[in-house]
Amino acid sequence: MQNRSAQIIIRLFLAALIFGVMTKSSYPLGMSSIIDTIQRSLDAIVFVKAENAIVGDSADGQGVKLARFERKGAGIIASPAGLIITNAHIVNNASRVLVAVRTSSVYNARVLWVSQDKDIAFIKIDTPGPLPVMTLSDSDATRLGDKVYTVGSSALFSGTIQQGLITGIGARTAPDNGSGKHISILQTDLSLHRGDSGGPLIDSNGNILGLLFAGRTDISGKSYAIPSNIIMKEFEKLLASQK
Repeated sequence: MQNRSAQIIIRLFLAALIFGVMTKSSYPLGMSSIIDTIQRSLDAIVFVKAENAIVGDSADGQGVKLARFERKGAGIIASPAGLIITNAHIVNNASRVLVAVRTSSVYNARVLWVSQDKDIAFIKIDTPGPLPVMTLSDSDATRLGDKVYTVGSSALFSGTIQQGLITGIGARTAPDNGSGKHISILQTDLSLHRGDSGGPLIDSNGNILGLLFAGRTDISGKSYAIPSNIIMKEFEKLLASQK
């Protein structure tokens, strides 16, 4: 009987995680405030779909063959005017980019900046009013073992909040004067699913610590993020290009 009760409790807990029905009182002690902060930021996380048409010679040499594919991921609203951070591998060379906000509205997006080597892209949507935003934190202050969070954008786990830890930090020497170290990549024990790329890695203050870009499908609980300070440097390049 006790075993059966334990199984029921475990099933209820898993259902709460999957379907997002966990109540505030169900969170571990000290976690409710950050969960509340993240929930208030949900509207700043968007869905991105990029479409591409490739024209080339057909296999039999008789004319052209039109192949079409889609890439899906997430994005983060970084300004009320509709500037969005996402991954370059999602939108690069796309003929059309669509952004769906959590109010179910869908907008055409313009690709403003793509950094393939950093896997960062900035896209822009035009909306009737200002949008909710998330702000960047200082990723160089990150330490091993720091708590981090993300919000799922995959079909199955959309809107689900996940907690994890920083399990690895890649650092490089500052290129300007050779002094100091800048963090170049963050590794976490968060599990990513198809569609989660481009979503935020969130720190304990509810700010963007990084941009998720890869997960190990063969190893559950290992993923990587581009640090926020690198995102800021790419944003500065974007601003310079607009002058």
